[in-house]
Amino acid sequence: MGHAYYPALQGKTPHPATLSRALVRELLRERLGYRGVILTDDLEMGAVDQKRGAGEVVLEALEAGNDLVMYCKTWDRIEEAHATLVRALRTGALSQARVEESLTRILTLKEKLSPPGSLPVFESAVFDEICRSLGRLTQALA
Repeated sequence: MGHAYYPALQGKTPHPATLSRALVRELLRERLGYRGVILTDDLEMGAVDQKRGAGEVVLEALEAGNDLVMYCKTWDRIEEAHATLVRALRTGALSQARVEESLTRILTLKEKLSPPGSLPVFESAVFDEICRSLGRLTQALA
């Protein structure tokens, strides 16, 4: 889901489509009957108000009906979004049922896209080294 603003569908107050319940849940899910996974665009892009905390934005994106949220640049924002989601689940601000809705769609997609047979399993040390290599590459490209 992109961050465009559609005045004819959203009204006069500019608001990114990604965070719009009217577009994500009501139009895509309810009126059009879309049952697949909805992934946000990068929530650090300019169309999303960067003065708000990542936690507030990630909750709004999930409440709008997105299944997966994307933060691509700032590790602190990723950690803030994660901590907010954990806290919201523990306090009931984000319901287990809502998470399970998304999880069902994600697992269905994963099953459709997975090759037949079992996937290779990496040993922990190999996986850790891959993660470190990706981290170094990310820093080098920044």
